[in-house]
Amino acid sequence: MNLHGDAHLEPYAVTRLGRGLTDFDDTTKGKPVIDLVRFGTSILLAAREKGWTSSESSLLDAFFRGYRATLRNPGLQIHTPEFATRARKGFSWNRDASSRAST
Repeated sequence: MNLHGDAHLEPYAVTRLGRGLTDFDDTTKGKPVIDLVRFGTSILLAAREKGWTSSESSLLDAFFRGYRATLRNPGLQIHTPEFATRARKGFSWNRDASSRAST
């Protein structure tokens, strides 16, 4: 199986075109459980950092439900995950500041 190799929340991107993992420089072959455990652990760590400990189980459940559902139906469109919506809350895009930071 193909693996992302570095599956965690930091390379998870949400754009107007879609959402998913980026940064494929560590892709490799292996068992899918490696990516699943790493991404699941990243969800737990982020939830704890944000003080969302009461939501840990529901966040993991949603992640694994979505994973299983897309295995059954690869064309399935799933709503933006709760953790992505919650993390994005309060974020405001500042194009000028972003342009200055990248130069």
